[in-house]
Amino acid sequence: MDEVNMDSFDYGPSKPYREPWPQRIYKLRELRGNKCEVCDKPERFDKKGQSNLQFAHIKRTPVMGRGRGQMRRYMDIIAHPDCYKLVCKPCHNELGDPVN
Repeated sequence: MDEVNMDSFDYGPSKPYREPWPQRIYKLRELRGNKCEVCDKPERFDKKGQSNLQFAHIKRTPVMGRGRGQMRRYMDIIAHPDCYKLVCKPCHNELGDPVN
């Protein structure tokens, strides 16, 4: 995985104006190249506006399992970027749950 410069990413909760969730997670996907880190499939959106890309755990973190709250997951990706991969849904299914 390419090195991601998180210092240039404005995600601080102390900011007077905080971006809505979709813009924040979009920036995280953008920093990872907007493509699957396994098969290089580019990001696409379905009719509901949902991305085909997801952040998958590759190492255990304090926030595990599906969902766990959008802000908690977002902050966990920021705090532990090396514990996640950006993958498309088919690759995520193939990866399964490697951290069990």
